[in-house]
Amino acid sequence: MHSTIYEFSEQPISESRRATIDSLPEWFFQTVADSAADTDEITRAVQIRCLEQHFGDLCIRDGDQLRLVHDFKARYFRNSYPYFMAAVRALAKASYDMFSGIMPAPAFHAALNSVTESYADRFGFYVYDSDHAELLPMDAWLRTADLSKPYYMGSVMDYHSRMNLNYNSVTSHSCGESSVS
Repeated sequence: MHSTIYEFSEQPISESRRATIDSLPEWFFQTVADSAADTDEITRAVQIRCLEQHFGDLCIRDGDQLRLVHDFKARYFRNSYPYFMAAVRALAKASYDMFSGIMPAPAFHAALNSVTESYADRFGFYVYDSDHAELLPMDAWLRTADLSKPYYMGSVMDYHSRMNLNYNSVTSHSCGESSVS
């Protein structure tokens, strides 16, 4: 599965100062991606438009500047919250024997994975925060970023995930889908 890394900064990013795949941390290639590629300007523009469509009416774009609406967090995470809570409820039913591994419990492991992935999809969009040289899943970045500020988009990188083909992501989206109702 292919997905995208978007570089964000609180300051405009000149083309010559954009991050490249060499900026990405080693852990990303050890645990998430089996390959990544820098994109050309046409692909960059298409992928930025995809991000804009993903956010829908929750963002306002002006060139490379992206502003997120004041109630972004209240609206954006609404769709993944029921999946998160369903997984939490399933985990709450786990016995000590399931937790400790005394009793095999594939449903327990699936619920544990669902809690993590519905909170921050590690195989979906990523943000490379060039102000802090940090790579985070998009949802994790959105939860901690100061969304009252505008952000500027720099590079866009494509990656191919190491995702298990049996994995069912509840938060990743392809271009054109919106995660917000």
